[in-house]
Amino acid sequence: METLLEVTEKLKNLTETGLDRAKDYGEIAKLSVLNRAKEETVNKLYAELGRRYYQAHGLAPEAGYEAVCDKITDLKAKIESNKNRITELKINAVVDDEVCEPDEAEG
Repeated sequence: METLLEVTEKLKNLTETGLDRAKDYGEIAKLSVLNRAKEETVNKLYAELGRRYYQAHGLAPEAGYEAVCDKITDLKAKIESNKNRITELKINAVVDDEVCEPDEAEG
């Protein structure tokens, strides 16, 4: 049978091991959060790099970038077309709301 001193020593060792593990898990969590933030920053920088490349070379891209630049150009054209259609619809809505016969307005 173990003595009280041996049991106390084992409990002390278990407690220290538990505290060490808790510190390790805390550090793991902290480093994981820092890594996610850094990965997000890298992704933003990639997007900025791509935007700058497209602005500089989008109409005459280097080999290997043609397909992506063509997709961007096509999408930008579709976006512009949609914006134009939105503007037309808004203008028509204003004109339709304001156009009425003079007799209708008075009576």
